[in-house]
Amino acid sequence: MTKSEEELRVEILKKAYMTVNPNPERKGCPEPKVLRDVAFHRDIGTPEQFEAIMDHLTKCSACVRDHMAFVEEYQEKKKRNQHIKRSLLGLVAVLVISLAIWAVWRTRPRQELAVNPPNQSLRNPGIQFPR
Repeated sequence: MTKSEEELRVEILKKAYMTVNPNPERKGCPEPKVLRDVAFHRDIGTPEQFEAIMDHLTKCSACVRDHMAFVEEYQEKKKRNQHIKRSLLGLVAVLVISLAIWAVWRTRPRQELAVNPPNQSLRNPGIQFPR
């Protein structure tokens, strides 16, 4: 199966789960916070509680829609966090390189320019001063 065929099957299954089991009265539905915690990979309690929520998701299209919205929110937040991490890493790299360049420049041996010989004063040669 190609990747595009697999993606198509996943989309068909998503649509089916989102519509095939309507629950307009929302009977037996967990709180939205619990569905969000599941989507955000947070601990929700015991394995039995997790299993009960997953079982409910197979029987309630309303909760599947809510859960999928939370999954999309989680994925967007994850992308944003990865972008921020990359940006910060780039900034740190620039700072480290800048600091290294500054340290090398600061500790390099200085060469004195021979503009005036050391024994001569900075007097103007055109003006004669008495000695």
